Amino acid sequence: MLRAKEILDAALELEPHEREQIADDLWGSLEEGYDRASIDKAWDDELARRAKELDEGRVELVEWDDMKAKIAKRLGER
Repeated sequence: MLRAKEILDAALELEPHEREQIADDLWGSLEEGYDRASIDKAWDDELARRAKELDEGRVELVEWDDMKAKIAKRLGER
């Protein structure tokens, strides 16, 4: 049996649309056994909570490139 790293390496050689399909299928397999309506409601609630925090000025948006750099810096410090 292939190890996860070997599978990932092989998958990364695929075309983007093929990788997207695999990611979608894997994600879907994690949701099996869960009530789809409950999952959707939980996401809706989370989005509403985050939007409220933004509207109230309790949080602010960060550019993705800035956040990636911050994450990379933190990982490099380990």
